[in-house]
Formats: sequence, structure tokens, C-alpha cells
Amino acid sequence: MTARVVAVSGSLVGRSIPLGDIPITFGRAPENTVVIVGQRASRRHAEIRREGGVYLLIDLGSSNGTFLNGQPVQRQILRNGDTFTIGDESFRFEELAVGLDPTVPVGSSPPAAPPAVPGWSAQPPPA
Repeated sequence: MTARVVAVSGSLVGRSIPLGDIPITFGRAPENTVVIVGQRASRRHAEIRREGGVYLLIDLGSSNGTFLNGQPVQRQILRNGDTFTIGDESFRFEELAVGLDPTVPVGSSPPAAPPAVPGWSAQPPPA
């Protein structure tokens, strides 16, 4: 499974963070993978790590909590489309189809077929 996290609100909106086997951390401290500037985030707030083929969102003892789909969590498996909040920032977890366009999340509608070209056919002409 290939996955990413996309910032959907806050000062990081639009930023995409690819996920892999190395944990990513969120917080105010500059050594975090994702640095959050708001004071509601702890210095080391949360992390996402891959375990047993799934990604886990783990709160690292933050003062204001980590919220997944609006509910406080300590350690929770992430599923495609889940939204989590750290401080004033919100992020969406997206699983990506392997071998397909990495900008299209799993479960999205496939792209529309290209428009027909008048006078052209995919079939060979009759012999």
C-alpha cells in the first residue's frame, strides 16, 4: 500500500507528505517531519508509523490531544479518507493505488474516457 497525508486546513493546506516505512512526526519542534507553528500543538505531538501493513496515528502524550474524525485518539489505524487534527492543522489520510497515478486516491472515480475522434476507430479497417 502506498499512502500519503494531505493538509486540508491550517497554514500547511495543500502540502502532501508521502508515507513509507519510516515514521513521520508532527509537532512544533524543528526536528519533526511536519513542523506545526500553532501553540496548540505540542513540541512532539503525534506520529504516523507503518506496522503490519497498516498505518497508525499515535498521540505522543500531547497536551491538547490528537483527533481522528473528530474523536480524541491515542493510537488508531488510519483508513482511506480519515481526517485527523493536530493543533490548528487538519490532514487527510489517503491510500493510493499502486501503479496508478499517485495524485488519485484509492476509491476515486476513474478518469473519464477521452472524447471520440471523428473518423477514427480502434478497429482495423475491413479487409
